[in-house]
Amino acid sequence: QAEVSNVVFTPTPNQTGIPYTSFNCQVEDDGPIGSNLDFTPNTLTLNVTVPTPFQAWAIANGLPTDPNANGGANLINFAFGLNADGSGLGEITVINGVISQRGGPVTSMASTPNGVDFKAMFGRRKNAGLTYTVQFSTDLMGWENNTVTPTVIAEDAEMEACTVPYPFFLSDGQKARFFRVSVSP
Repeated sequence: QAEVSNVVFTPTPNQTGIPYTSFNCQVEDDGPIGSNLDFTPNTLTLNVTVPTPFQAWAIANGLPTDPNANGGANLINFAFGLNADGSGLGEITVINGVISQRGGPVTSMASTPNGVDFKAMFGRRKNAGLTYTVQFSTDLMGWENNTVTPTVIAEDAEMEACTVPYPFFLSDGQKARFFRVSVSP
């Protein structure tokens, strides 16, 4: 009797069809092949784990599937739509409502009749199962989570460019001067 603790199934790329979730099986005893069949009912339990979008991206790029590997840089590259090797890192850029360059978060400024409108702009991967939390700070020490729902200002097949306004004041009464985007699986 052999016990199998893990079985990995990797489907053929671009394969179509219906996956099977139930199986009929019969186990042979130690007798000669084709004889001495054990007709005792057997139980087969199949636990299938589907990789997350990040894990599928990591596997396709030969990277660790642990989102915390290498300090989370692989997860950040995936989350912001960057190259798997980290090359090409720049700021996300939107021109005329079109994402012209994927990249890291950036402050967006626009003139208004009453002054300047400051927003935090960042890329967000569609359907990735990730949580993006924009945080603001006055001093890079204490961080407060954004409470405004991000606005999608542009998108492509995989990414959305999102903005949230800088808050006028944080809970300590100080003006927000810095922002960051926290990404978690």
